[in-house]
Amino acid sequence: MHFKILLKDAVVEEALNELPAGVGGEYLRKLREQASRERERQTKARALSLQVHKLFLPLEEDIVCKTEAGNMLLDFAHLIDTSAIPKYQNRYSAATRHFKDCQVSITGPWPPYHFMPGKLRTVS
Repeated sequence: MHFKILLKDAVVEEALNELPAGVGGEYLRKLREQASRERERQTKARALSLQVHKLFLPLEEDIVCKTEAGNMLLDFAHLIDTSAIPKYQNRYSAATRHFKDCQVSITGPWPPYHFMPGKLRTVS
């Protein structure tokens, strides 16, 4: 299953618009501010991923975090048992209420491509 959270984040937007420029102390100050914003974004992403993990309790999960144009997208690939699909969909309903400030979506079930061993190749 794929579960996605889209978070409109003004801090991320500010960090993307304000690239380090200048010389000396000004340049270092902007770099420090940018690093601080990046840590803040990572902390927020970790907190959201922990909440999602506790809510869905997948067998395995793969998480991708992307930032683009002031938005932070967390894409979760969850490996679940086929018999747990209705339960997963019910938990999605709870997630929409829990993450009301975010845009959430669910797709699937999908084949478990994210969870195949890296060296395994399929015959074409």
